[in-house]
Amino acid sequence: MVLCLLATTVACLALYRYRFRVRAVAWHILHGNSLAVGTYRIAVPGHWFVEQLGPTDALWNTKTGESIWLDFSPRPPNFTLTSWIDFVQARLNSSENPIVGRQDLNVGGEPFVCFERI
Repeated sequence: MVLCLLATTVACLALYRYRFRVRAVAWHILHGNSLAVGTYRIAVPGHWFVEQLGPTDALWNTKTGESIWLDFSPRPPNFTLTSWIDFVQARLNSSENPIVGRQDLNVGGEPFVCFERI
């Protein structure tokens, strides 16, 4: 009985230590290797998992703890990338967690902007 309890405790501690890697494996078994965001498919590497938080998806790196947040919402008719950049910078840039970098990308002929925060 005590041996069984000890084995269960050790197994639980091992699973807890590797819970994010276990979560990544489970996510890939259930969802495959990509994530649908709007009309796009985003590749998700094997050591990453996705946390779906309503309209926002977070991709988590199980090796480093880094994350990528993807936000998709239908754009209004008067939408421009410049107006979105201004809105996001005003909403996200705070003294506790400032935007420290910006990267302009072009993927498949469409412009994208990525912000890096601490």
